[in-house]
Amino acid sequence: ITANEAPVPLPDSSKIILHLVPFRAFEAGVQFDLTSFSSPSRPELLFPIYANGYNGPQYNFDGVLTVSRDRNLPHAFSYLQIFRNGIIEAVDVSLLERTVDREPYIPSVAYEQALIEAVPRFLSVQQELGVDLPVALMLTLAGIRGYRMAVSSSMIRRGADVVVDRDLLLLPEAIVYDYSDNPKILLRPSFDAVWNATGWPQSINYNAEGDWAPRR
Repeated sequence: ITANEAPVPLPDSSKIILHLVPFRAFEAGVQFDLTSFSSPSRPELLFPIYANGYNGPQYNFDGVLTVSRDRNLPHAFSYLQIFRNGIIEAVDVSLLERTVDREPYIPSVAYEQALIEAVPRFLSVQQELGVDLPVALMLTLAGIRGYRMAVSSSMIRRGADVVVDRDLLLLPEAIVYDYSDNPKILLRPSFDAVWNATGWPQSINYNAEGDWAPRR
């Protein structure tokens, strides 16, 4: 993906990369029937990250692909790739898009919310395929050097206004043991690590009880 070898053209910008990898995906002979995706019964499950629609689904060498794009642009801003061995790969470039007139920021609530909403969709796809658990949930932020966490001015405190010091954040993985696992709990170690990279002890979007409850 970072070498511009994604299944669709992407802009040369920062990316959110999510993988859901079944433990059995690399065993010999593991293949799933993807023909039902030609007319899915629940099209909304195939929405890429931070998208409310898509082009496709279309079949490619790896499996099935859905893409969100602006028809006036040559590249996509989000895609979902379902591999025949049950792996799911989802990439989004819109949430971390840089703008010319401001410093690059991680949208502290929006990106967490987009992932919390996306993970159950993708797990439902794997469940419909009959993918055996457990599944490794792995999040990566690419092209992220120099980014700050976007928080309100009242939340900025000494030592918290730190920029990410590396281009690639390979975040702590989570293991899904049950399809009903709460994505807010699964993703918290990854979210906390991103906040750590910007100088915070943990994600401030979780309350004292451990519930995802962002401050508005």
